[in-house]
Amino acid sequence: TARTMRLCFSLAHVSFLKGEKRVAIYCPHTAMDVVSDGVNDWLVDGMGEGYTIPVEKTTDNPKEGFGRKRLLSTPVETLEEMIGRVKSHLGLSHVQVARCGRTDAIRTVAVCAGAGGKVLESVEADLLVTGEMSHHDILAAVERGSHVIVCGHSNTERGFLHALKPRLDALFQPSVEISVSEVDADPLITA
Repeated sequence: TARTMRLCFSLAHVSFLKGEKRVAIYCPHTAMDVVSDGVNDWLVDGMGEGYTIPVEKTTDNPKEGFGRKRLLSTPVETLEEMIGRVKSHLGLSHVQVARCGRTDAIRTVAVCAGAGGKVLESVEADLLVTGEMSHHDILAAVERGSHVIVCGHSNTERGFLHALKPRLDALFQPSVEISVSEVDADPLITA
């Protein structure tokens, strides 16, 4: 008999699933923020191809750390095009945007999934993308010359589960059935 593992990011959802029998729950939250090919690499991949480094290194591995900064191989001509890329990658109909007033092409993008305000607070990039950033951090980023796109904390993380599932399938199939939660959702809605 195959065992079942559900993937989710929400701790509230983990509590809900505990009532199911014989279900292991994996919530890869912070563990996947830092590693190479983790949630931040997945997030920055939606911005376009290019050279990538961690924003804040945490180990001797040059590919690991919090956040990612990418020098795009091909600059993106407009902020509107980048907004479209972010919304498409995350499957969102809307995001919050702070414009810095620049109209030149976007060459550098820094991302931090989840609450990335502190990680991105001193990064020099044309565009910052994160789940959460305080009002004052947004104002400071705009003053430094960065556009800011805020997408909602878990919206910048949840899509990564679909990239993680095939990796876990390769490790555990056929003895463990891996599924991505279909009820795990951002707790905030637009009303």
